[in-house]
Amino acid sequence: MKSKSLSLIILLPLLGGCFAQKVGLEDPSRPGSITLKMGPMEIKKEAGGDGHNDHADMIEKSKLFKFKQDGWITSFKPAMKNDKGESLPAGILHHTAVADHGEDDYLCKDLPHKARLMLAAGSELTSFQMPEGFGIPINKKMEIALAGMFNSKSTVKEDKAYFLGEVEFTPSAKGTKLKDIIPIWIDVVENCDPMGYKVYSSSNGLQIKDRVFKFPFTGKLMLAGGHMHSGGKKLSLLEEKSGKVLVSFTPEYDDDGNIESIPLRNFKEGINVTNGVNYIIRSEYQPSTHHDIDAMGIIIGFVVSEEI
Repeated sequence: MKSKSLSLIILLPLLGGCFAQKVGLEDPSRPGSITLKMGPMEIKKEAGGDGHNDHADMIEKSKLFKFKQDGWITSFKPAMKNDKGESLPAGILHHTAVADHGEDDYLCKDLPHKARLMLAAGSELTSFQMPEGFGIPINKKMEIALAGMFNSKSTVKEDKAYFLGEVEFTPSAKGTKLKDIIPIWIDVVENCDPMGYKVYSSSNGLQIKDRVFKFPFTGKLMLAGGHMHSGGKKLSLLEEKSGKVLVSFTPEYDDDGNIESIPLRNFKEGINVTNGVNYIIRSEYQPSTHHDIDAMGIIIGFVVSEEI
């Protein structure tokens, strides 16, 4: 049976033919904020609950959006809030993904449907800010899918919980021109199916999982973000031939042993990546002595292409 860590991606094809909510700027000639909102969800309070539930207690949600204008996404800020706009515990969010619904992904080739993965958030609620002068290209024809898994039990009770993905959007009106930056979803699991794997409590020592892949085009890696689950020690991107580490992430933990943040990595001059060359994504976990870990190892690399 496949891990439910893939459930948010399984949800995407179910959106086909669904009504897409149109979102846009009040003033289409100026940059501004657009909020992608999903919910409501009922969250139950559980004594000692930390927001990390069994899969049976997960809530699954998905929604389609269409932008009213062509342009670029320049930032993405995730949040969990109630209907009053008050912040909720980040642990309610298990993970969520934003995808171009209907386009094949660059590296997740064997998914049973079309979905080009673009952005994501886990309980660490990492915000993405594109380098100045760059943006993720968006057009009015795209159906933007937002799908997520949420923990139904937490340290608070909330009848109307919402996931909010606030994006800064620059319209292409009046000749505005940013440089395109392309998100590449790099999963340590071959073909991203499923998007997760087990680290067993019976394992001895640090558990290392590698996947060899090729970038879909030549260009410069300008920004990278990583996602792991609790127990993760390091996530890295390497050149296979030389063994040179191009990017690495070390999760930061809170006092309860949950991942608090995985800082983004920015590269002012960019890191050269070449189509046809082998690279490795490496995920390192320390096994728990108490339970198996539902592990994930994902890097989203934002690349400026020399070919597109």
